[in-house]
Amino acid sequence: NVGYCGLEDFRFIKWNDITYGFCTEPSMSNGRITGQISMFECSDSFNLENRKICLTKQMTEKNWQPIECLPFKVVYSHKPFTILNVSDMSVQIVNENLCQDSYSGSTPVLRYKDGWISLVHKRNGNKYLHYLIKYDKNFRIERISNEFSFFGVDVEFATGMRVRNETVDILASINDTMTFKFSINSEIIDRKSTRLNSSHLAT
Repeated sequence: NVGYCGLEDFRFIKWNDITYGFCTEPSMSNGRITGQISMFECSDSFNLENRKICLTKQMTEKNWQPIECLPFKVVYSHKPFTILNVSDMSVQIVNENLCQDSYSGSTPVLRYKDGWISLVHKRNGNKYLHYLIKYDKNFRIERISNEFSFFGVDVEFATGMRVRNETVDILASINDTMTFKFSINSEIIDRKSTRLNSSHLAT
């Protein structure tokens, strides 16, 4: 058996002026890789040993998307679109028919104008494809962008996002080794006819 240790797929969010982190701890079960989500509170002396395991009934847990301004709420899946409260592990399914595709979460879900925005991804073999999703204030999807790539390589990840005035900043990395910041103007995001591509992403 191959042993796995360590933590991966970190997400950070600030709730009630406290920064929380989520991460996945991979392990092996019956010859296959599984994972469990943990949540921890960040402070000047935070200790990952004190992380809380978020138990669910699923085999593998990763890519949860914490929601800005809604403490302990995460987008658990897009098909069906499900919000999970990690404080008591209660589940709210917003709409079972909201999304036709299964996406994996990449960034937290952030406030954007009068609704919300997030970045998700899908895998086509070893290639990662990215999508921006705009939601209305009730988390109904208003728009899913076309697929796009940051670098034009196979293994690339979006690791964070920030909404700043009329700009959305995105952090993305290649093979978990180099991280770059990209910025996209909200006018481009809001223009329904625009097909996103790397030319829209200013570094």
